[in-house]
Amino acid sequence: MKSSWAGAVVAAISIGVAVAIDRPIIAVVSHPAARPDEPCSGECEYLAASYVKWIESAGGRAVRMPYNITAAEAEDLLSQVNGLLLPGGEADLPAGVRHAINHVVEMNAKGDFFPLWGTCLGLEWLAMALSGDDSTIEAGYDASNINYALVYTRDARWSKLVRQLPPRVRAAMELEALTFNSHSKGLSPQTYAANQNLQRAMHVISINYDRQNKPFVSAMEGNRSNFEFGTLPDGSPMEAINHSEMAVASSWHLARAFMHFARKNDHTFRSPAEEAAALLSTQPTTQIFAPKFMETYVFTAGADDGGAAAAAAQQQRQREEAIAKAARAAAKRRPVAFNLRGAAPQEALAVA
Repeated sequence: MKSSWAGAVVAAISIGVAVAIDRPIIAVVSHPAARPDEPCSGECEYLAASYVKWIESAGGRAVRMPYNITAAEAEDLLSQVNGLLLPGGEADLPAGVRHAINHVVEMNAKGDFFPLWGTCLGLEWLAMALSGDDSTIEAGYDASNINYALVYTRDARWSKLVRQLPPRVRAAMELEALTFNSHSKGLSPQTYAANQNLQRAMHVISINYDRQNKPFVSAMEGNRSNFEFGTLPDGSPMEAINHSEMAVASSWHLARAFMHFARKNDHTFRSPAEEAAALLSTQPTTQIFAPKFMETYVFTAGADDGGAAAAAAQQQRQREEAIAKAARAAAKRRPVAFNLRGAAPQEALAVA
């Protein structure tokens, strides 16, 4: 399933945890690509900037989760961020990200409130990981470049995320074609009903029908003590999809809801320097993937991302240490009193 920006939300969230973070940080998975032009120059990974802007529009911040991340690296990163976003695209589900999805479920089962949001392909990845069967995602759908209104199921009435939306937005998503779709694969309601793992983990919130009237699941939410939600809201207003007032409103309110859930854990980076080095807001973007994605972050495949981040973090630590050293030295000096009439400053008496 590919999309310029189809929001397929998935959040795994525990219950009853107080808000702890004002500016949550969301890890976003980058995808592989091959292009001859710079900055890719061969094999690279990319991340559509619209995801980052969407997160930032609701007060969040974004860092990258590399496509080929290892299981250990994924667990380490998840312990330092407040949510995970699986974007749309065309890539296969890598082992490290599969592990990350299952680890998020484990985190929530242990009471560590942590949201997971999947967009388009991200929803497919979730179904594959949680069902334990990659064949749950079927080909043959005719739903490319088309907008739909959501067809809510009865369970939508109890959806934690849907209830975060204002009534006007909630109704508009059911009555207006606000949800952008661009996919040839999907999860059928029949396949969902036949898979006990999926039924235990999630319940269907909405369905839609492709051009051939073939049904597919467009929203799911988790059962029991955690919450998992998937839907296809309108594309981000940062990409060239639907820019109507209600489309933009629905996109923003979904972002706000995601950040609301992400604020419910207290994960932080080990140091301000490491956090600063990881944030995507400080990194350059390119337009080499336009018009599919108008603006993207590009990462050279095979580059030592951890080493680069560590080097940047080390530089930041050195700057912080230099500032602290200067502050300590200044504190040892005797205070100086200034004559406001313009006379030369006089050394003040130190007070014991």
